[in-house]
Amino acid sequence: MAVLPAENPYVVGMYISDPEKFFGRDDILNTLASRIQAASQAVAIRLSGQRRIGKTSIVRVFQRSHRHIALPVFISMQITTQTIEILLDRFKNYILDELLYDQGAAELPAALAAFRARDQLSRYEFHHSFIPAVIKVLGDRPLVLIFDEFENLANDYLDSVRQALLPLLVDLLDLRIGMIFVIGDPKADISPDFAWLFRQASNIHTSFFTLEQTEQVLRRTAGDTLNFQPDGIARLFALTSGHPMYVSAFGSLLWDHYHHTGTPLKAMQVDAVLSQVMQEVEMAFVYLLRHTITVLERQMLHEIMKRQPRYPDRKVPVSALAQDFGGFELRPETAWQIVQMLVRREIIGFELAPDDTERVYFLIEPMRRWVEHQGQPPTPEELEAELLILQPDVKRAADDITIFISYSRTDWDEFVTGLVDRLDHAGYNVWVDQHLMKGGEDWMDALGKALDQCSLLILVASPDAIASRYVKMEYRYFFHADKPIIPLMLKPVKLPPELHLYQYIDFSMGSLDSHFEQLFQALKAVT
Repeated sequence: MAVLPAENPYVVGMYISDPEKFFGRDDILNTLASRIQAASQAVAIRLSGQRRIGKTSIVRVFQRSHRHIALPVFISMQITTQTIEILLDRFKNYILDELLYDQGAAELPAALAAFRARDQLSRYEFHHSFIPAVIKVLGDRPLVLIFDEFENLANDYLDSVRQALLPLLVDLLDLRIGMIFVIGDPKADISPDFAWLFRQASNIHTSFFTLEQTEQVLRRTAGDTLNFQPDGIARLFALTSGHPMYVSAFGSLLWDHYHHTGTPLKAMQVDAVLSQVMQEVEMAFVYLLRHTITVLERQMLHEIMKRQPRYPDRKVPVSALAQDFGGFELRPETAWQIVQMLVRREIIGFELAPDDTERVYFLIEPMRRWVEHQGQPPTPEELEAELLILQPDVKRAADDITIFISYSRTDWDEFVTGLVDRLDHAGYNVWVDQHLMKGGEDWMDALGKALDQCSLLILVASPDAIASRYVKMEYRYFFHADKPIIPLMLKPVKLPPELHLYQYIDFSMGSLDSHFEQLFQALKAVT
C-alpha cells in the first residue's frame, strides 16, 4: 500500500506558479515561447479563455520557466487608479522588482536605480527614458509585459486611463516590447481602439483539458501515489469535459477521501463525491453564473436543463428553445443568438445532428446540476427588459392552453367527438379540423396556424392514425418544437420511435372514466 504525503497536491481556486507542480499545458507554454522567440520585431499575444480555466497559472509558470528567452513581467490589471501616471508607476515597480529577482542582486544597475525613487513618471519619460534603460540592461533578451485580466479596463471609471494607455502600448510595440494580454471575460467591451490592437495580436485560446491531459494532471500531480484507474479517469472527464477547475476539485476531494488507503479510483467513487465537489466549487459557480453571465444566458441554461430529460442523449434542438422561453415567444434567430453566447463561453456544447438539426447540451455536468438545484432564473421583468433589446417585438407566451387533437377521421364518430366534448366541458380550448376539408387550401392555412399556436398535442393512436401522413406530420411538428405530446392508445398499434419517449394512456381496454381521469391528471402535469 502506498504511503501518501499528507499535503493535498491539488489546487482549487488558486493559481500555480511553480513549474514543478504545473501539468497539462505544455502545448500552450511552448506556443507562447515559440512566438516570442520567432518574432523579429515586437510581438503581441492575446491569451483568452473563460474564467477559472487556468490562464493566470499559465502566464505565472511561463514567467518562471522561460526567463532564459525573455524577461516576462506579470502585471495585474485589477486596478482602481484613475490616472495614467499612477498606473505607469505600478508598471515601473513591477519591472524593477522582476529585474532584481532575475539578476539575484540586492541593488539595481545604476542606470535604473534613479527611477526607483521617481514617482509618477510622465508617459513621455516612461516611453523615452525608462523603457530604453531597461532594454539596454537586458541586452538581447526581450522585455515581455503580461497584462492579467486586461478586460478590467472596460470599467467606466477607467475611461481616462484606457484612452491614455492605448497610444503608449502602440509606442512600446515600436520598441520591440512583447505583450501578452490575458482576457477572461468574452463579453467585456474594451473599446474599439483596443479591438484594433487585438487584431494585430496573435490569439491563443485556452480551453479544457483533453482526456490525455486530464489523466496527466491527475497522475503526475499525485506523484504516482494514487492509483487512478482508467475507468475512473474516463468518468471524471465525462462529468467535467476536462474543465481544469473541476478536474482539480475532484482530485482534491478524492485525495482527501482515499489518501489514507491508496484505494484505486473507480468510476463509482467519482460519482460518490460529486455533491461534495459541488460544495467545493460553489463560490466559483456563483461568481460565474451570477456575476458574469447575462440574464438571457442564465434563462437559456434553465431552458436547456428543463428540456434535456425529453431527449435520450440529453441534446436539445435549438428550435425547441424558442418556444415559451421563460414565458416569452422567441424567433428562432433570437434563440440561436443567445445559444451562441453560451457556446463561446464553453458552458454548453453544440453539434449538428445527422438530420441537420442544431442541438445543444451542457458541457459540464456539475454545472447543469448547479443550475437545477441552486441557480435562480431571472424574474420575468428582468428577462423582458433584456429580450426587448434583441427582439423588440417579443411577446409573452399565451396563457391559455390550446390542445391540438391529432387523429384519423375513421375514429371520429367512435371516440374523438366524445373526447372533444369532455375536454370542452373541463374548460380546455381544443382545436380539431373536423369542419375543414382535409388537404384543401383553407385546411392547410388553418393547420399551419394551429400547429404554431397550440401548446399541446393529444394523439389518438390507432392503426389508421399511425399510417396517416398528416398525423405523422402533426406529431413530428410538436416533437421538433419541444411541445408536449400525450398519446392515447385507442386501438393496439406499434408507436413510431419518436413517440417512445412519451407514456401513453391505454384507452383500448378497461374503464373509460378511469382513463379520462388519467388524461386529466396528465394534462395538469404539463399545463
